[in-house]
Amino acid sequence: MLKKETLLKGESYVQGAPTIQLSNGSTCTPQHYLLFEHNQQSVEEIIFKIQYSSNFIIFVDQDEQSIYLQVGIIGKENYQRNKANRSDKIVYGRKWRIEKNLPSSEVIQAAFLALKKAKEHELREMLTLVDMETEKISTPFNSHHDLPLMALYKLELQECQQRNGSKKCLKSILKRLQFDYKEILLKNIKQHHDLWILDFQLLSIPKNKKFEINLKEFKDLKFTILCKSLDYNEVLYELMDTLIKVSDREVEENFYYDHFLRFSRKTDLQQIGKFSIETRQNKVLKNRQPLKTKLKKVNYQIDQTRVPCLSSSHLSQKIQKTLKEFSINEGILPKIKT
Repeated sequence: MLKKETLLKGESYVQGAPTIQLSNGSTCTPQHYLLFEHNQQSVEEIIFKIQYSSNFIIFVDQDEQSIYLQVGIIGKENYQRNKANRSDKIVYGRKWRIEKNLPSSEVIQAAFLALKKAKEHELREMLTLVDMETEKISTPFNSHHDLPLMALYKLELQECQQRNGSKKCLKSILKRLQFDYKEILLKNIKQHHDLWILDFQLLSIPKNKKFEINLKEFKDLKFTILCKSLDYNEVLYELMDTLIKVSDREVEENFYYDHFLRFSRKTDLQQIGKFSIETRQNKVLKNRQPLKTKLKKVNYQIDQTRVPCLSSSHLSQKIQKTLKEFSINEGILPKIKT
């Protein structure tokens, strides 16, 4: 039997951790029998084994609060589209906090999600709409709108409840829409029962323009969306959702950890399920009460580190009121600051 040494930096065995035999003859100790005490170096070694696009760099750093991951995006400035010969620029996404006791697998998943959301952030700025009155370019899906200010004017922003859902109105909007300089061609439109089926194609980028980021998955992309109506809001939201889905799928098919495509659809789900069953054999805990007690204690201690505290703020009072609406008998309730 072959036992592969799987411990990474920051990992150790729970006292009495069992060895599991897999169907291929190898043995291992799965992560639910491990303890985690990560530091910046151990997280860096995990991230070092991740391969993705050179336009998206995953940084590991630490501040007074915790270790964190941060994606750096290299591309052209989205808001200087009329400027010729723009140089490359690097911008940084939000910080993804990494708890010291986070399983190594979840560190990898945090990096995976960070990449997805960093790309989505950029995509939302790349879908542009020309305003009909001013002829100026806007990015209605971008993530930088002033939401508190918008809430003050919600009636004005939501006033068009009876929009014209005609094909003519929709085509007029689409003529003023672009994705990273590419025109979005509506190739076909038809109704099936209570749904509208719309076929689109992204046209080639103009020769005098440069990509913001070289996103190959959108080259000459053809796609179809389903809508309940031809209301332009409905269509544009579905269109944006589809572009994000295409981007997410690209990350899934090109995100490697230690040369393994964990999230790719080429990785067989039945085999993943079988592997999960093999590594979670309940029989290994049979007649091992000390280990069961130890695991329960460890899990409870980890759960305690994740319990938030409530103050006397309006939000805390709102949360406490909500909690009282439930009969919570399991888990750990929030702590009350004194």
